[in-house]
Parts: sequence; C-alpha cells; structure tokens
Amino acid sequence: MCTRSGISRFFQISIDAFAPPQVHYQIGRELKSLRDQGVLLFGTGNIVHNLRLLDWGMEDDGFKWAYSFDDYIKTNIENRNHDNILHYMSQGEAAKLAVPAPDHFNPILYLLGASDEEDKITVYNNSCMLGSLSMTSYLFE
Repeated sequence: MCTRSGISRFFQISIDAFAPPQVHYQIGRELKSLRDQGVLLFGTGNIVHNLRLLDWGMEDDGFKWAYSFDDYIKTNIENRNHDNILHYMSQGEAAKLAVPAPDHFNPILYLLGASDEEDKITVYNNSCMLGSLSMTSYLFE
C-alpha cells in the first residue's frame, strides 16, 4: 500500500501456481526495494491449508502432522533458514498433507524473499484449527 495525499493504493499480484518455490521467493527479493519506499507488503494464506481434511469436531485443534509442519516452518522462519522452507516438500507426508496445493502457502515465500536479515520477526495467532488449517501469522519489521 502506498499513501500519498491521504490516498491509499493497493496492488495485487497473481501467483503462478505452477512456478517452483524458488521463483516465488525470487519475486519477493525483487519486491524488497518497495519496502524502502514505504510500501507495506502483505501476504495472505495459510501455512497449513487442507480443506479436504477439515474436521469440524476439532474447532481449536490440529492434527499432529499439521502442528509438525507448522512448527517446522515457524522454526525455520525464526532461524532465517529460508532454504529449508523453499524445500518444504522434504518434510514428506506432513508437507503433502499441509500443502496439497501451493496457492495458500506461496504468499509466505514472497514475504520471506522481501525480508531483511535485521527484521524483527513477530509470530502471532500461532495455532491450528479444524484439524487441517494453521492460522499462524508473521510480521517482519
């Protein structure tokens, strides 16, 4: 979002569902200079997003594999191990279940690409719900 004379502008980008994780990360690297211009980069999605496996009886809980994958990503974000996140499929069955399609996962790759080594990382809403959704969110400032 850019603000000039009280006018906010939003720019939405499309995600190429067929591009590998490294391409999304590189686009984030290219968008990084916008941060220096005061542009807020905002990515929406879910680290764990499998609607086929929703369990309405698990309102505020997640499957073991959902927590495992969410924790894997969280640990690697906090430790700035972006390469591990780019190769998230190395997590086997947990990754396949957590990310059956990358459209909800890819936004984090843009933000990681645009992040700085000095950024303070804040984690909030660190939780899973309905078995197969993660609501964990990150702020890089």
